[in-house]
Amino acid sequence: MDLDVEEVMRIAIENNITFYDSSYIALAQKLKTPISTEDKDIISVAPRYGVKIIRLHELMDLIKNLWLRALHSGGTG
Repeated sequence: MDLDVEEVMRIAIENNITFYDSSYIALAQKLKTPISTEDKDIISVAPRYGVKIIRLHELMDLIKNLWLRALHSGGTG
């Protein structure tokens, strides 16, 4: 899957963020998937493009809950 470099650049310029950060936002937007991050620029800009942010502590809670469910059901994964 190719990213639209012009779209990535537009996001970067419009929001005064790095091309690197804007590429994550553009990819998540294209894949219709959230981003898990603590990067302040991505946290503030991604929602403007319809990209949900999952903070790292939220991700760790999700993983912990899945792991606990697997233990209680007798499986490990």
